[in-house]
Amino acid sequence: MHIPFDRSEPNALSAVITDGTDLLMDCIAFDESDADQLNSVQTSAGRIIAVSSASIYCDEKGRTLDEARKCGFPDFPIPIREDHATVAPGPETYSTRKIAMERRLLDQAGDRTTILRPAAIHGPRSKHAREWWFVRRLLDGRRRIPLVH
Repeated sequence: MHIPFDRSEPNALSAVITDGTDLLMDCIAFDESDADQLNSVQTSAGRIIAVSSASIYCDEKGRTLDEARKCGFPDFPIPIREDHATVAPGPETYSTRKIAMERRLLDQAGDRTTILRPAAIHGPRSKHAREWWFVRRLLDGRRRIPLVH
């Protein structure tokens, strides 16, 4: 079931998440305050999935996709492994906020949490936001959603 709510309203998430919720998927979690909101309901949700971004990874020179226009594109191994180096968490950039969100969520919700780090590029010819692929499959009621081919 898809339940829209206004994230900026205090207690809005806890008003719609009840005991017995199987899965809470957040496609727009951005920073530590969003992680705190998810953690506040984690005892009611069987699993929490948060969509982050591959932009949290950095190469040996510290370059990320976030700063590619200024510093050049990072040189990543193919494939990028989950344990590859990441930027330090903090409020400075999109990437540092995303990794801060991930760490806060994982520190508190632990093994009940799954972080997805899509590396899709969204641009003028994209028909849908990168999260739509996952959301559409959830709305279709699919029991399994492949993460890789």
